[in-house]
Amino acid sequence: MEKFEHLKSLMPWYLVQYFSLIKSYKPLQEEWNYTGKSILVVTNSRGEVLKKNALHLIVVWGISAFSFRVEDEERVSQHWNWLWIEAFNINVDIQKWVVIKLLLLKALEDSIWRFDAFRIPSGIVELLKALIFPKDVKQLDIVNNTTTELVNHDEIKTKNFFLFISGLENIEDEIWSLKAIYDSISKDKDKNDYKILWVPVVENWTNEAMEKFEHLKSLMPWYVAQYFSLIKGYKALQEEWNYTGKPIVVAVDALGKVTNKNALHLIFVWGIAAFPFGYEDEIRVSQHWNWFWIEAFKINVDIQKWVKQDNGYIFFYGGTDITWTQRFGNLIDAIKKDPIIKETETNIEHFNLAKVDITTQTKFWFNITNSFLSKTQKVDFNLDSTLKDIQTLLSMRTEKGWAIVSKGQNVFLIEFNEVMMSVVEGFENWRTSISASISFDIAFKDYYGIVSKTVPRHCLHFELENIRSGVPAPFSCPDPTCGLKMEIESVKYKCCHGMHYDDEKATENGLVPIAAGPFAGTTTIEYVSTPGSKSKFTP
Repeated sequence: MEKFEHLKSLMPWYLVQYFSLIKSYKPLQEEWNYTGKSILVVTNSRGEVLKKNALHLIVVWGISAFSFRVEDEERVSQHWNWLWIEAFNINVDIQKWVVIKLLLLKALEDSIWRFDAFRIPSGIVELLKALIFPKDVKQLDIVNNTTTELVNHDEIKTKNFFLFISGLENIEDEIWSLKAIYDSISKDKDKNDYKILWVPVVENWTNEAMEKFEHLKSLMPWYVAQYFSLIKGYKALQEEWNYTGKPIVVAVDALGKVTNKNALHLIFVWGIAAFPFGYEDEIRVSQHWNWFWIEAFKINVDIQKWVKQDNGYIFFYGGTDITWTQRFGNLIDAIKKDPIIKETETNIEHFNLAKVDITTQTKFWFNITNSFLSKTQKVDFNLDSTLKDIQTLLSMRTEKGWAIVSKGQNVFLIEFNEVMMSVVEGFENWRTSISASISFDIAFKDYYGIVSKTVPRHCLHFELENIRSGVPAPFSCPDPTCGLKMEIESVKYKCCHGMHYDDEKATENGLVPIAAGPFAGTTTIEYVSTPGSKSKFTP
């Protein structure tokens, strides 16, 4: 508040006094590209935005650029040409100095124009020009790789694009995934307005690079940009679309408005089901636990039938300990045969992920990881409850045992080996709670709540492998009772909820707490917390 009052005292103009985070913070980020750095937005009396950021214009030209619109920028850059012509006739040094200044100013103007094209939708042609080509180019060198013909502007300006932006190395996986999308949209007349465009980003176009380009181009039936220098909008690409050198797919509409800065993970996981791959499509396809079920259905088609059963429950489980998974499955089979289960017409099915081949298991975890990375494209991803569910499942991957329990497609519990085994082993203690009025899931959760209080809490840790589009930011612990920052170790994430465990003094469950506190632990760059205890039921 003291800093605010000081700054306020320097300002003779209007100012807003609202001492909370502004309500339109998210639109401010997405629509006006606010990143925390100062901007100056110019609007008219009708609320129409004339320039999303006129700050650079004011710094360079001051009041002479009033009223700081795009056309004012063009006006002031030409206004003083007569003065410099006379000055050049008097002193050659002035001419050299001014030439340098004009070159710098031209570079600044070009940069401002490109950044504005990224931030202020002005048509897809203008955006592609700002991304790839010189400003004064007349024909965009974009080839339809199916016909090998140049694509004219009239065709481009009516299309929505998926911009596949990458280098030349290790992009074959992305090409195959995009081929499936290309095939789908090519066969569907309703999707004819959507095109894929490859934008290669290469700093040095050597002979070797050209050969690699031609090879990759031969694999692509879609549009390809041919500009054999580093693309002109490289800096804007880095700053506005977070390009780090790894492949991304930017979804853009015909107006030049970005609908997803990186749809690659969404394409990896959902394929054409997530078309047209906007942020709202990511929300649509991953509602609740759809991200999980779509992978479960791929592994066993019977699961799709199980989720539709009346009063049906599914145990989806796995682990590194074969003995544990076998015993767990046997206990579920025993529960299925219990008279009370039959009397209440409760249908129980179970599936052991550890029984399928290693290739299928690896693909399952790969796709779950991509679901996780797709969710991190959102600005406030650490507040996303679905992301926390995915984190929790990823933390199970290297455990000796774990299980997900659902009623139909409604997942109501995901837990580690000790607690889950104790609940099913103790079925005799809670079986009589099941009745016409108390369903299986209610009785299960009630007994789980009792057992979970007697078992030390697990560290939650997970590792991201083969990340295709940059390393995500630090994540919060997905445990609803914790929420503190997870330890980051390379690309491994871990949280022990404030407890440090010593493997040498481990108890039967493999964990012994030896220290507690806000920074308990020994691993490098570890973040731990000390929350209370609470069950892990999903909302």
